[in-house]
Amino acid sequence: NNPGLTIDDIAKSVRLSPGYCARLFRKETGESLSAYIQELRLDKAKTLLLNTQKSVGEICISVGIPNSTYFSTIFKKRFQLSPSQYRRSQPID
Repeated sequence: NNPGLTIDDIAKSVRLSPGYCARLFRKETGESLSAYIQELRLDKAKTLLLNTQKSVGEICISVGIPNSTYFSTIFKKRFQLSPSQYRRSQPID
């Protein structure tokens, strides 16, 4: 997935206006498009936390969330652990 992915990018690729694209996505899925994109970014961040030695700051930028404080806040809200706590909590293979 593309970390820089935006609603505008998606709308452009399907030749719809961003607003209409977001409304259509919600109508079809029951979920907001921005929430879906955020979930993709957080899932990618989890993978990077476990499979790379990148810093949390590098990971948040690589998944398309340039503000590390915001990234840590939404990560903790979603997974009940900070990114660093999540990395430490997982067994090492």
